[in-house]
Amino acid sequence: MMIRVDDIDAQVSTLRDAGVEFEEYDLPGFKTENGLVDQGEGMRGGWCRDSEGNLLAILQMPDERFGIRHVDVRRGSTISAQ
Repeated sequence: MMIRVDDIDAQVSTLRDAGVEFEEYDLPGFKTENGLVDQGEGMRGGWCRDSEGNLLAILQMPDERFGIRHVDVRRGSTISAQ
């Protein structure tokens, strides 16, 4: 499961305060530092496990990377992808 967040540092801090431990990886071209990997262009991520052992991803990514636009749905707009 992937959870997208706007501020990964704040979310990871909150989760750590609640006792969540983040996975560490050291692979060619992919290394976490303090539980997070920085893939450049504003894309950062971390992985942790739930109480059942399932791997969960927490990602912060810029909208432009995937052609996603945020709109104000309270004004009757729709959310769309290009």
